[in-house]
Amino acid sequence: MDGEIVVALDAMGGDHAPRALVEGAMKARREWGIRVLLVGDEERIRAELEQLGGGDGLEEHIVHTP
Repeated sequence: MDGEIVVALDAMGGDHAPRALVEGAMKARREWGIRVLLVGDEERIRAELEQLGGGDGLEEHIVHTP
C-alpha cells in the first residue's frame, strides 16, 4: 500500500444513505486520492454511483453486506 490511505465506510448508515455517503466517498477519492471501501447493499450503492455520474473508480471497491 505504500502510504495509501484506505477507509472502510458503512454506506448504509445515516439519514440520507447511501447517497450522502457515496457522494462523500467520491469527493474523497477525487480531491484527496483516498481509497474508499463502500460497505453495504451493492445494488443500491451501484445505483447511486450511476446516478451521480460514475464512481471515480469506486465501483471496484464495494463490499456487499445484506
